[in-house]
Amino acid sequence: MTFLHPLILAAGLGLIAIPILIHLLMRRRRKPVPWGAMRFLLEAYKTQRRRMTLEQMLLLLVRCLLVALLGMAIARPMIGAGAGLGSNARTLVVLLDNSITSDLTDEGGQTALERHKALVAGALERLDPARGDRASIITLGAPARGVALPPTADIAGVVRALASIEGTDSAPDFLGASETLASVLEAQDDNAPPVSVLIASEFRAGQGVGRSALPSLGDSVEALLVTPPPAPASGNIAIEALEPMRTLVVASGASGGLGTGQARVTLRRSGSAIGRSEITSVRLVSDLNPSLVLGEGRLSWSPGQSEGEALVSLDAEALSRAGADGALVLRAEIDPDELSRDNTRRRAIEVRDSIRVGIAAPGRYAAGGGVERYTPSDWLRLALSPGEQSSLGGIQLEQIEPGVIDASRLSRLDALALPRPDLIDNDAWDRISAFARAGGLVIAMPPNHTGAQLWTDRFTSSLGLRLSIEREPRAYTAPMGLRPGDSGASPLLSMIGGELEFLAQPVRVRRLLPIAIDPQGGASAILSVEDGAPLVVASAPSGDEGGRGLVVLFAVAFDPEWTDLPTKPLLVPLMQEIVRQGAGRARGSFGGPAGARVSAPPSSVELAPIGASGASIPLDENGLTREPIRTSGAWRAIDQRGAARAVVVVNPDTRATLADPEDAPRVERWLATLAPEIEVQWIDPSASATLDANTTSIAQALAAPRRGREYAWIIFSAALGLGLVELVLARICSHADLRDASAPPQLRSGA
Repeated sequence: MTFLHPLILAAGLGLIAIPILIHLLMRRRRKPVPWGAMRFLLEAYKTQRRRMTLEQMLLLLVRCLLVALLGMAIARPMIGAGAGLGSNARTLVVLLDNSITSDLTDEGGQTALERHKALVAGALERLDPARGDRASIITLGAPARGVALPPTADIAGVVRALASIEGTDSAPDFLGASETLASVLEAQDDNAPPVSVLIASEFRAGQGVGRSALPSLGDSVEALLVTPPPAPASGNIAIEALEPMRTLVVASGASGGLGTGQARVTLRRSGSAIGRSEITSVRLVSDLNPSLVLGEGRLSWSPGQSEGEALVSLDAEALSRAGADGALVLRAEIDPDELSRDNTRRRAIEVRDSIRVGIAAPGRYAAGGGVERYTPSDWLRLALSPGEQSSLGGIQLEQIEPGVIDASRLSRLDALALPRPDLIDNDAWDRISAFARAGGLVIAMPPNHTGAQLWTDRFTSSLGLRLSIEREPRAYTAPMGLRPGDSGASPLLSMIGGELEFLAQPVRVRRLLPIAIDPQGGASAILSVEDGAPLVVASAPSGDEGGRGLVVLFAVAFDPEWTDLPTKPLLVPLMQEIVRQGAGRARGSFGGPAGARVSAPPSSVELAPIGASGASIPLDENGLTREPIRTSGAWRAIDQRGAARAVVVVNPDTRATLADPEDAPRVERWLATLAPEIEVQWIDPSASATLDANTTSIAQALAAPRRGREYAWIIFSAALGLGLVELVLARICSHADLRDASAPPQLRSGA
C-alpha cells in the first residue's frame, strides 16, 4: 500500500498522541480531601476498578484508531500499483506522433516531431531501471508501429530508439496505436506496475480526431498525459493532385506524342494561410533530374480561398529528354512553407515509341475502289493512321482475324478495336475480358448490318458492363445531331474539349443501337445525340479492383447508312484521343498514399527504387507490398526475369495535412474513452518554466506519486462507523444515568 500524501499520513498518525495525552492527564493524582462518604465510594471503586480500567482502555483504543483512520483516509491510500515489485515502479508508454503533420515547423524552425522527441527524452530520463521502471514507444505514423514492445527496463535502448525515429508521409493511426497498447496491457502480468500513457501530438484537423472510437485500456492505466493542440494556427499549402493530360505518351509525333501537353495541379490551403492574399509558384520537374524544369505555372490566391488549380504547360523538348528511358516520373513542386512534406507530388507517365492497336476484322484481299467501298475497319485504320502527310503518328496498327484472337497476340497490344464483334466466339470473349481487366483498352461498335445484334449479351456479360443494349437498331426519320455527354466533356476528350462542339456540329446520325446506362454502374456517355441517346459510352470492366481497364462502346457502325461521322473532320481527333487517352487510363496507375500497402502489376516480385539508393521492397503473390510504405517515392516494379513492368508511385497522404488545430475539449472527450476513470492531464510540450493554467510540465507529472486503486472512501466509511461506536462507548463508559433529569440530585443515581 502507498499513499498519495504521506506527510498527511504521518501527521495523522502523530495526532494519535492527543487522546493518549488526554487519558494520562485525566489520571493525574490530586490532593485528597477527606469527607465522610469517601469510605463507601472507595469500596465501590475497588469493586468496579478492573471493569472501569478495561472500559477506559477500550475507549482510548477506539479514539486512537479513529484518529489514525482519518489520517489514512486524508492521505489517500493506493493498493495494487507496483505492490508486487515492492517499490514505486512505473511503466511509461509513449504514443509519439511522427505522421506527416509532425513536420510542421514553428517560428524557430523546429518541427513538432523534434519538440515531442525532446519532451519524451526528458520523460525517459526520469525513469529508473533499478527501481523497476519500464518504457515503450509506439509511433503513430500509419500504420502504428511499436518501437519497444513489450515495455522494457532497458531505458537507454529506448532512448536510442527514440533518436532514430523519423517522420513519415502518412496520416496518424491513433486507433491502431490504441489497439496495440490495449493488447500489450492485456498480456502483461497482474503484478506489473500500472502504466502512464504519454500521447505526444499536435492534434491537427486532418488527423481524424473523433472519426473512430478508441478502445478502453482498462484499469491498469494510472495516468493519461497529453500534449494539447497548439494555440496559434499554422499555415500550409498542399498539393492535392497532379493530373497530366496524358499518362501514356509516345516520343514521336508533334501533337500526338509528348507534344506541348499540359498538367493540372490542384492545391489546397489550410490554417492561417487561408486568410492571406499570395501567389504560389508551381514547377514540374523530372524526379530523376530535378534541375530539368518541364513546366512552370502560378496560382493567385484570394483571401478566404482554400482550393485552386494551376494549369502548367509542358515543354516538349524537355519531356523528350526526361522520358528517354521509357518512363517519366513527373514531380510537382511548390514554394516552401511550414510543412514541406506535402509540397511535392509525383505521377508516373509511361513513354512509348508507339501505341499498339489491334483491329479484329476480316482481312480485305481486293484493293481499289472509292470511299463508298470502305468498311468500318477501313475507316478505323484511316482515323488511327491518317497517312504519311499527317502530323499525327505513334500508333502502330495490327490486323487480327476474329477467329485467332489469342492471349499471345493480346499481350502485345495496348488497345483492341472490334468493328465486327458478331464474329467473336465465346472463348475469345473470355480472353478479351482478361485483356481489359489487365489494363487494356477495348473499343467496340455494332457491325454495319441492320439485322438483330446477337452479340450484345455476350459482350456485356463477359466484360462485366452494367449496360443494357437493345438487339434491334433504332432508325431516325430525320438525322440527329451530336452533343457532349450529359456529364459534360469527358476526360477522354479533354484535349479537344474546346473544339468538340464545333467538330460535332456537322455530324448526323441516321441509325443507332440503343444503350441504357445504369446510373450506379460507373459508365458514362462521352457523346450523345440530340435526343439524349448515348452515342459513345465509356466504362471500366467490373471485377478490376485496381481500377484498370477501359471499354469504349460506339452505338453506331462506321457506315454511311448509320452515320456520316467517318467522312467528317471529327472522326480523326475523336479516335486519336480515345486511343491515346484511353490506353493510358486503361493501364491505370500503380501505387497509393503513404501508410498503405501499394499495388504493382501482376507477375512483379519486387520494387526497385528509382533515382535513390535503398533496399528493394518485396511483393507478395497478389502484387502488394508485404509491408506498408510510410514515405513517398517512386519505384520500378520488377518481374522474375528482371524486366521492369511499371512505375509505382507513393504520394504523401494529404488528407491529414490540414493545419488547423483541433478543439482541446473535443480531443479530451475523444481520448477519455481510453481510461474513463482518469482525467486527461495536459502536458506542456515546451521546456519553458512558464506554464499555462491548464497544463503541467512532464517533470511535475512524473514526479507525482503513481496511482493505484484508491480506498480512501472505504476508510472514511470505516472512520464514520467507528465514530458512532465511540459515541456509544463513551456514553456507556461514563456511567451517567439521565433517566429523570427533573429529580432532585439526591434521588439520581451516579457512578
